[in-house]
Amino acid sequence: MQDAAVLPNVLEKWNESMRTGQPFEMVFPLRAADGTFRPFLTRVRPLKDEKGSVLRWFGTNTDIASQMRIEEALRHSEARLRAAFTQTYSLLALLTLEGDHL
Repeated sequence: MQDAAVLPNVLEKWNESMRTGQPFEMVFPLRAADGTFRPFLTRVRPLKDEKGSVLRWFGTNTDIASQMRIEEALRHSEARLRAAFTQTYSLLALLTLEGDHL
């Protein structure tokens, strides 16, 4: 089941794919097995005959909630590291193996 708030946008894009025969790909919330709405990556590809006419559509829905949480945590971590680095004074020295400055 789809989230009613995004359904018009999903249908608009899906109808465009149906009209043009182009693949459909979109991330939108679907009701998961546990009853909660979570983001799913939906991909649908047309299967065409030798003349290019669509015979049928083949699609998948992949729950990407965990992936999105991990990506957000990584962005947050990178931002903290970047902030720490830019707020730190750095010194770079080139030394020989004996410890002499180059």
